[in-house]
Amino acid sequence: MKSTSDTGGLPDCIYQWFNGLLGRIEPVTEKEVRTMWTDDCVMITNGQVKCAGIPAFVKHFNEIRDKLRRWEVELPLAIRVAQGKNVAVYYYINIEKTDGSVGRVHIAAFFELRDGRAVTMKEIAHFEGTHLELENHS
Repeated sequence: MKSTSDTGGLPDCIYQWFNGLLGRIEPVTEKEVRTMWTDDCVMITNGQVKCAGIPAFVKHFNEIRDKLRRWEVELPLAIRVAQGKNVAVYYYINIEKTDGSVGRVHIAAFFELRDGRAVTMKEIAHFEGTHLELENHS
């Protein structure tokens, strides 16, 4: 098993960045997403392709900012296991939608990394409380 530093600190850095979007006025940009994700990146959630490519990830993160009033990925992550270019994590996101409804998302995510950035993220998400519907971007 490898340490966080051996795998470039991902996905931990992604979640720290994501938490930092709360309250930020400027939209997410391709430049900042490209620092964490490869050009051919893909995110699959509960069997659906949510994002494919950098522009799709930008739309995804900006959509979340539009639909949520608050969010927080609980850090440190509950479980993190790394082996070579793969990282598996289990974590929680506490959310409040713009209508005031609240919930907690349980996520098991499996990342494949290349050159210190994420290539794929395959996740299983389970919602307690409110459910957040997000578009499929590609």
